[in-house]
Amino acid sequence: MSDLPPDTTESITAAPSPATSGPRFGLAELLLWTTGVCAGLAALYWLGCFGLCLAILALIAYAPWRLGLCWFRESTAVAAALLLILLAFLPTVRTSREAARRSACSGQFKQLALALHNYHETFGSFPPAYVADAQGKPMHSWRVLILPYIEEGELYQQYRFDEPWDGPNNSKLHSRMPRTFGCPSDVGRGAQLTSYVAVIGPHTTWPGESSRSLPQILDGVSNSLLLVEVHNSGIHWMEPRDLHISQMAPTINARQGQGIGSGHTGGANAAWVDGGLLFLPDGLTADQVWKLITIDDGAVVTIP
Repeated sequence: MSDLPPDTTESITAAPSPATSGPRFGLAELLLWTTGVCAGLAALYWLGCFGLCLAILALIAYAPWRLGLCWFRESTAVAAALLLILLAFLPTVRTSREAARRSACSGQFKQLALALHNYHETFGSFPPAYVADAQGKPMHSWRVLILPYIEEGELYQQYRFDEPWDGPNNSKLHSRMPRTFGCPSDVGRGAQLTSYVAVIGPHTTWPGESSRSLPQILDGVSNSLLLVEVHNSGIHWMEPRDLHISQMAPTINARQGQGIGSGHTGGANAAWVDGGLLFLPDGLTADQVWKLITIDDGAVVTIP
């Protein structure tokens, strides 16, 4: 007879398995990913792909410490999805950033053109391209002469005209280039180098040591160039040097030689003698460029 109690059966019952836990998106996680996306977009806008990579690396380094390594491993798919979203925004961000830079560049052109006209109103002519010494050596640039007209009167007062632009005193001012002289799209130009120059030489608005007045612009003030943009000009903002008509490449954004050009897509900004702004497209011919920068050939160029 069995020692077991009646109606008793031995059975083995498996213990219930714990439910598999997945990633939990609480407030901390939501804030982390929102911050990561915003930081990634900001870095992408200001620094391009390099900034995006820095933002992603920072997020990868921070998330395991903040939320736990296991959680971060489980959320790899979320991180990959966010990366794809940021990359999808890349063309739009680049376009938006360049549009903002081009708009800022146009605003600076407008400010410089207005300053030149205020100078003209005061002295009866535009400033000379440079002020020379008794031997004809260029000493001071037109960019220095218009400082009081771009709200840089204090800087102008510290400049000395009894020594060259790179003399002992004036050299102390080299690093204080007004933002107005540098295009935001002129990346890598150097903090003391200008993006905006005059085309100087015979038959231009800027003959050199002498200056011109509005009545001398025979082709009309809305048909002759006052200022142009030059990408990576290599010209210090205080240096009495610009783009000479006999040495420049006669195209826009020339592949070889220095000439009118910019970091903008498709062309470069410029200003008419009357202060109006225009965008010079890459497709302009050499003949069209010459007609734009000369003031007495009787030609009118239509910009597409």
